[in-house]
Order: sequence, then C-alpha cells, then structure tokens
Amino acid sequence: MKRLIFISSAILITLGSCVNEKEGFIDPQQELGSNIEKNSIVMKTYTPKMMKGGINTDQDILKNGIMVYAYKTDDYSSTPYIDGIEFKYGSNVWVSSPVYYWPSYELDFFGYYPVSIKPTSTSAPTVFSYTIATEADKEEDVVMSFASKQSESPVPLEFQHALSKINFKIASYANSGLNVSVSGIKIMYVPISATFTYNTTATAVPNYFTISDPGSSTDSVSLTLSDQVSVTAGTSLVTSDSIGAFFLIPHTLTNWAVGQNDSVSYPMTSGTYIKLDAVLSGVADYTGEIAVPITTTEWQPGYSYTYIITFGDSSGSTGGGGYNPYKENPNPNKPSDKTPEPILMPITISVTVEAWDDQTPDDITL
Repeated sequence: MKRLIFISSAILITLGSCVNEKEGFIDPQQELGSNIEKNSIVMKTYTPKMMKGGINTDQDILKNGIMVYAYKTDDYSSTPYIDGIEFKYGSNVWVSSPVYYWPSYELDFFGYYPVSIKPTSTSAPTVFSYTIATEADKEEDVVMSFASKQSESPVPLEFQHALSKINFKIASYANSGLNVSVSGIKIMYVPISATFTYNTTATAVPNYFTISDPGSSTDSVSLTLSDQVSVTAGTSLVTSDSIGAFFLIPHTLTNWAVGQNDSVSYPMTSGTYIKLDAVLSGVADYTGEIAVPITTTEWQPGYSYTYIITFGDSSGSTGGGGYNPYKENPNPNKPSDKTPEPILMPITISVTVEAWDDQTPDDITL
C-alpha cells in the first residue's frame, strides 16, 4: 500500500509540473486537487453555522488544513485507516499527501480544526482536550466534524463549533452627555481548558458537544485594541460596532456579585466580570479600569453572545453599576468589609444570545 501511495504521488506531481510549464505557475496543492485519481480519498468541508458579530469565520479557515482520522465503520478499537493526516485545500476539495485510497469497506471520518487538536486516544476519536489562549487575538474557532459509512469521494465533512463566541459593543445613552473610549477588554475569572466530547447523533446546536473538566476559573482573558473604540454622546442612543471576538470555554458561570448581602468583598478575586480600559469625558471624567458585573449564567457551545455595555442608562438589566476595581470603599455598616468603589454614573449591561448564522454550503459533489 505504501509503495502504491508514493508512486501515485509522484505521478501527480509530475502531472502538476507539466501543467505548470504549459499554463504558467499554479499552486502545487491546487494542482494536486485538479488531478485527483478516481479511487483517492478527498474531502468537501463546510461549517453550516457561521459566526455573528465582529470576526466572521467562513470556509477560509478550513482551507488552512484539517486533521483527519478515518476508521472502518463502527470499529474504533483498531488502528485508524487514516491516522491523523492533514488534508489541505486544492481545487475546491481537501486532499492529503501522501494520497489515500478507498479500501473495500466503509469508513467513518473525524475531522478537526485547528490541526493541533488530536483525540484523547485513537480509540476515542470523539473526545479531545483543549486549552484556549488568554489573548483574544490568539484564540481560534475550534470546530469538529463526523461523517459515517463513507465509501466514495468527496467525503462531506460538516463542522460544528465547540466554543462560545463572546463579542462586545459600547454605547452612550440618549442625552447622557458621556463620551466613551475603550482600549482594552478583559473577562475575569473564567476557565481556559476543558474536555470536549462530540455527539455524533446530534442534529442541532448546542447539542453537538458536552463539556467536562472545565478547570479552575481563576484565569482571565484579554483583548487589547490597536485602535480605541469610541462613542460620542448625542441626543439618541449611540452604539459602537461589535468588538471582538473571544472564543471561550462553554460553562456555567459564577458571576461576581458585588454588594449583594455583603457576600463579596474587596479585592475582587472570584466570580466572572468584565473589566474595561476606558476613558470617560463629558458630564463626568474618569480614566482607568471599570469593572462591570456580567449577567449571563451559562455559555453554550455553538452560540454567540454579544454584550452591550451602556453608559448613562439607569434602567438596564443590572440596574446600573460600574466599579473601580482597585479603590476600596469601606462598608459604613461593617467597617471591616471593603468593596470596590462605585463609579458614579449609571452603567448597564445587556446581552443578546444567538446561534451562529445558518450558512448554505457549496455544492458538495464533484
């Protein structure tokens, strides 16, 4: 089998070279795709749910390459027929080097993106562990796919999102007189690692993944903006474009609950909350970090959450509230208790929750 594989690869490369000489330079990987042998295994991949807000992930991320495992159908205890091989995009399909050929039996396929993801063990291809980056610009959209009982090319791999996507918008309420500029956002005290199990029988978000071992919620993730996002006060509500995005571990949140029955005191060392690097001007001036309690109780895989932080509106879902996380505010009734100092203007937060947009895939036939 190996000998056949390498001979076939050489033939394909030779064919690619001939075409290059006749038609000018063509990417070798594309040329490999355009000279597919009849019995070779190739993929068609797509993500039927696309992200809302901020960064838009489309088919292009999968063109970076996908990691593939293939097994004899329903037999995951033996060595995979394709054991962790990267398939790359070329001529509208995903192909491998060396080339693999169809055996006499049906195959079950598992695909992963990014290619750094590997199953916990080859006998458990639906399970993998993942740790997110703590800087938003280094986080990746993690997707996985499954296709069963395949016997001919192209194999249709439908990828599903494993993480939750978190976006932000900044707003100044009508007639608030507050101008707001934000240069950075942190989400405090969230888990950064977990174990994911893909549900091969799921038919809808968020049921494709179950998440276990979300780890300690003592880490924080941050987004530093190269250009400040600003809103200028006006006579109507002014809202920024979406800022983001974070790709975070789905889990049940423990929210920071400042001021509730004196149960959470200064310094702020537990509970999830949002922290902005901000400059406020107009009817009030403030420069520094602003802590805002978060309102969500759960992040689920395959959903996009957009938080709108509004300055100057006292009627929002939190009832108003922003805090200086570094300045103590002793409780007059209990001098031994200390809480973060309130920033004296209404700051409210609301959240919209959406499954990522439905996307009609390209034709998946050759």
